[in-house]
Amino acid sequence: MTATRCRFTLFLAALLASATMLAQQPLPAPLQGGPPSEVPLALQVLRWSMLDSNVNALAFRSMDTLFTTRTVARSNPVWNLRSNDHALDFTYRWRGQDHPAADVLDRTYTNALLVMKDGRIVSEIYHCRVSTSTSIRPCAPWL
Repeated sequence: MTATRCRFTLFLAALLASATMLAQQPLPAPLQGGPPSEVPLALQVLRWSMLDSNVNALAFRSMDTLFTTRTVARSNPVWNLRSNDHALDFTYRWRGQDHPAADVLDRTYTNALLVMKDGRIVSEIYHCRVSTSTSIRPCAPWL
């Protein structure tokens, strides 16, 4: 190997190593200085930010990969909830302005909303590409 090629190879290796270090995310401040964890750093950072609006829809669909989970068998037959579905036809006041009830889904990045009254489902709404077949069970065990 020529000296020029050897220097170039060393330069590329150093560049790659520094780029890797720059790409590494630091732990959030509250997690720094704690005991070492076997959980990969990227997973720790995602767990810390899973409720952030820019990733929560994805995080809620992936709880079984973010955390160790297991299936727990039910002890009794499934209780079928009766439904008397109605539109959310009311408004609410927030920061001095009236808003249709459905606006709260966008404002709070809500993926699914179940409203019950007197043991019946009054409204069942899915948002952000969530449906009755979407797996978000750890957050919403009724789905």
